[in-house]
Amino acid sequence: FGQNAGNLIGRGSSIAKVEYFHGKDNEDLVEWLAIFNKAVATNNWTTEHRKKEIAATYLRDAAANWFGANSNAMGNNWNTGENGGNNFTDLFLEHFENNTRKNLWYQELLTM
Repeated sequence: FGQNAGNLIGRGSSIAKVEYFHGKDNEDLVEWLAIFNKAVATNNWTTEHRKKEIAATYLRDAAANWFGANSNAMGNNWNTGENGGNNFTDLFLEHFENNTRKNLWYQELLTM
């Protein structure tokens, strides 16, 4: 790579992979977000704008629709607590952490 190696690393490579998130009731949004955040660190996606842009590419169906409707409100804010709660993390969890999912998680817990 020679002199261009620094440029490639600075852009953020894709060493760690992330699965798509569709927004279905059987998907674990907390796990998806944790895996995505690990990929953020591993792949050196350093800015909040970059995290948001890359996350959008992994959202499909209902999740992609949600992102399209909320992208302007969250601006380039990723981390929880930022922008008065209008950031990717808080809005994502608030929207997809619904009662149906909570009931499924509770049932799973009872059967462990």
